[in-house]
Amino acid sequence: MRMSYAVLRRATAACALVAALAAAGAEQNEPTSLGVGDAAPDFSLPALNDTIMIKLADYRGKFVYLDFWSSWCLPCRISMPLLSALRDELAEDDFEIVAINVDRIPREGREFLSRYPVSYPVASDSTGQTAERYHLDGMPTSFLVDRNGVVRLVKRGFKEQDIKELRAVVSSLLQGQKHRRYRKRRSCPWTDETGGFSFRRAVDGALDVKSD
Repeated sequence: MRMSYAVLRRATAACALVAALAAAGAEQNEPTSLGVGDAAPDFSLPALNDTIMIKLADYRGKFVYLDFWSSWCLPCRISMPLLSALRDELAEDDFEIVAINVDRIPREGREFLSRYPVSYPVASDSTGQTAERYHLDGMPTSFLVDRNGVVRLVKRGFKEQDIKELRAVVSSLLQGQKHRRYRKRRSCPWTDETGGFSFRRAVDGALDVKSD
């Protein structure tokens, strides 16, 4: 009976060791950061100042600058007014800024916005679950997400002069997208303004060739 108990105890210890090693291996396989080229995790969060839900998927097709911030973040007092002006400047170019407040007490985030209002949507992540999925390690932390939901830029911290660099990066990406669309339309004379095939233009082109 004693041997059976000893065997059982050793077996239990072995199982515990295997479980611990498996858990450690799982932790090592989990990503520790979100970088350029990674897919931006989708989210659905309540708006900080409204009853609507803000979803990243709703902005697919646009360049989105995700800005994680908090009421105790001193650089955010500088960044958010500048980001608001940038958003207004580029709003017609398929660019949007979505801010995500991580205060556990949403009221503190709303009080911050009353002093530093912005023109873009602001979501509330009071549970911190979305911040955890984005692997934040400081405030503010921001991600520039392209039209396909892929991270193109990761920025940690903010200084006043950073807005010029950000404007240049976003403008370059937007301009590059415009050029690609233009080349796509120019590659075939029988496409319409959206780049799609136009039967009318194809017929007109054929008649022009025949008349020549």
